[in-house]
Amino acid sequence: MIAVDLDGVALGGEPWHAELLSQVELEVPSLRPAVITSESRQRLDEYRRFRHRLRNIYAANLNASQLEGLVSQLMSTWKILKAELSVFADYLDSLTDDG
Repeated sequence: MIAVDLDGVALGGEPWHAELLSQVELEVPSLRPAVITSESRQRLDEYRRFRHRLRNIYAANLNASQLEGLVSQLMSTWKILKAELSVFADYLDSLTDDG
């Protein structure tokens, strides 16, 4: 919703998930700050790429060590992302407070 409604970006086609992550990582001057940091985009992109591979290969071909790494980072990734989204929500609230 941020990329489409606020930024006016048309997302679609095969790479839209990757495009969305790149879009919300950017600050849009005079419109909004970045929604997530580069670190969060990189972490989320790892999950995105894993999901893409999982949907296109058989489970027997999964890389156990990669899966273990993703699972072990899940809670810390969520905590970082939750904090960043909270900061962005506060920014949006400040727009209505000023208005």
